[in-house]
Amino acid sequence: MLALPNTPNWIIAYYGILNMGGVAVLTNVHNDTETLLHHIASIDKALVNIPIAT
Repeated sequence: MLALPNTPNWIIAYYGILNMGGVAVLTNVHNDTETLLHHIASIDKALVNIPIAT
């Protein structure tokens, strides 16, 4: 599941997922935490990477 704003990082992440043979599932970056967790729970497999701002 890819939840990023429309930036160059989105393009890199999207094509990186495809290059590894994955399926990029896009979601709205403005979803609240509850909605995002509901989407994650509804899929069979997920790799979640949550960047922490420093």
